[in-house]
Amino acid sequence: MEHVDNGSMKNLVILNAYNITEYAWKELYDGKNSVEYTVEAAAMMPDAAEKAVVASLTGELPAVFTGYRQLCPDSDTPADLIRAMIAGSEGFDNIIYFPADCPLIDVELTEKMYSNHRKYFCEYTFADGYPSGITAEIIKTSILPSLLQLAEKTGKVPDKAESIGRSTIFSLIEKDINAFEIETEISPDDQRLLRIKLFPDTKRNFMQLKSIYGEIVDSRPGEGGRAAAILGTVRNSGGFLRSLPVFFEFETTSVHPQNVSYMPMNGGISAPGSPEISVEDFSAALDKIKAFSDDAVISLSIRNEPSVHSSPAALAEAVLSRPGFQLLIETSGTGWNREQLKQLLGLDQSRITWIIDLDALDSSLYEKLRGKGYKEAYDFSEFLYSEGLSNVWVQAVRMKDNEADNELFYKYWKEKTNNVIIQKYDWCCGRLEQRKVTDLSPVKRLPCWHLKREAAVLSDGRVPLCRDDLDATFICGNIFTEEISEIWSRGEEIYRQHLGEEYPGICRDCDEYYTFNY
Repeated sequence: MEHVDNGSMKNLVILNAYNITEYAWKELYDGKNSVEYTVEAAAMMPDAAEKAVVASLTGELPAVFTGYRQLCPDSDTPADLIRAMIAGSEGFDNIIYFPADCPLIDVELTEKMYSNHRKYFCEYTFADGYPSGITAEIIKTSILPSLLQLAEKTGKVPDKAESIGRSTIFSLIEKDINAFEIETEISPDDQRLLRIKLFPDTKRNFMQLKSIYGEIVDSRPGEGGRAAAILGTVRNSGGFLRSLPVFFEFETTSVHPQNVSYMPMNGGISAPGSPEISVEDFSAALDKIKAFSDDAVISLSIRNEPSVHSSPAALAEAVLSRPGFQLLIETSGTGWNREQLKQLLGLDQSRITWIIDLDALDSSLYEKLRGKGYKEAYDFSEFLYSEGLSNVWVQAVRMKDNEADNELFYKYWKEKTNNVIIQKYDWCCGRLEQRKVTDLSPVKRLPCWHLKREAAVLSDGRVPLCRDDLDATFICGNIFTEEISEIWSRGEEIYRQHLGEEYPGICRDCDEYYTFNY
């Protein structure tokens, strides 16, 4: 298509300050914080006639937003965000929109996107394949009424109402993507699999951002500008991607009530003489995690069964009493004490995820795979769904034994819920029979996700290299007696070997390296 000059434009730059955290205000580099660097970039955006900030802040805006208009949605919903945008963008042609805590937002890349946005008379322009936080969205103001209709329609569906987030606009566009003229700026190096966030929404991402920012600023960007420099830094210097763990799975008990055929006995790495973690030791470990990682997802199971613990509700309460923590309860759905379950269901379910391991729809196959308990497990699943919970998932491990049943299992549960997981089979680095149906591994091996973001804790407090280290051949430390910083640092060397494409010990035969939990 030939370039057509569609005249001068008048754009409104809108920064979304809804999701910024305390880390956005901490010094990032050279005395400035992430918000200050983002505001500097906003001032250089193409054809920017005015700037505004979307915020729920009461009173005066922070001084960094001097000269900005404040747009205040009536509520924290996508529909009210769009209404505020409509009211605030009257007389403007386009909105250049990005979060207020993205210090590496690339002005040069935005200008390139804006040029194509104008050239092809687009209604929405975004980038794909780049690390999150270095590109803006460009929205033609004329499509805002259509986005409002999509937002209102979604908000009327039970359990579908959303809060204002970083991807709100794109999520709305996706609901009727063919209705809009869209231009996509494709990254020359697709880094979506790395799941990098270049904004300080957590302590973990703040540390990562600080490392990247320092490296980018200290080295002069070559051809391609800042975006190319970031892509190259991420690809060639991956050590900083291992900042802090986000997922801690605890062996709260060292037993499993079922004899699960595709798992090592009792889940594998059980701690001798430690049948369960005490609530006191568990709480002390959580305090250390809070001090180290700040936010975290805590699982009450590695491969064990949390219902066997004498006080699973007390463990759950300990997790949820700490702000920023989420709880994962993965269970067979068997063995639950009614009173303990009642207490669990009385907790804040918005911070709890339930996963029920079922593996088969056919009862005979279920017994072959998991042993007794089919009716109890299915009754448990139906009961949780009858409680109206939206945070319950049913799961089947996909393997040769149940491949034919998987389709029936999936169809059966999809009629009841969208929350169905078909899990990859894990042969525990060659210790178990290989029963997987197909090879899902990437063409080029990546450094292990589990070494980068997770920690497994045995019931006696020991932290092995990972959950698949069944013989505990590499113990990083003990969470009950040592600081997590020391424990976490001991896995650094093996992760760096992965970066150098060396895979020692059990890592050599692992095919879980590309899977991730959080």
